Amino acid sequence: MLLLLGPPQPLTSGEEAAGLLLRMLLRGPAEKHYIWRHDHTGRALSLDEFVEALPADVRGLKDDPYRSLAALVRLQGGYDKARPAVLACFEMRSTC
Repeated sequence: MLLLLGPPQPLTSGEEAAGLLLRMLLRGPAEKHYIWRHDHTGRALSLDEFVEALPADVRGLKDDPYRSLAALVRLQGGYDKARPAVLACFEMRSTC
């Protein structure tokens, strides 16, 4: 099956081609509301604005202090399930 998207448009750069590809890949998930397309103030972004706001590299992402705190807590075992305290009466060698 051949899917026609309209007449081909010349691309001026690799960056423009990458942006077009990213828009094509994100269109489906964006329509299903799988992507949170809002800026840091909560303003809704169009798909084009969202793609333009993405940094070119992961190092360009801004730190989210709450996620960083959650990661530190997880690394220190803060989300591990606590072992239930064993009461002395229920230990095998104990006499209650």
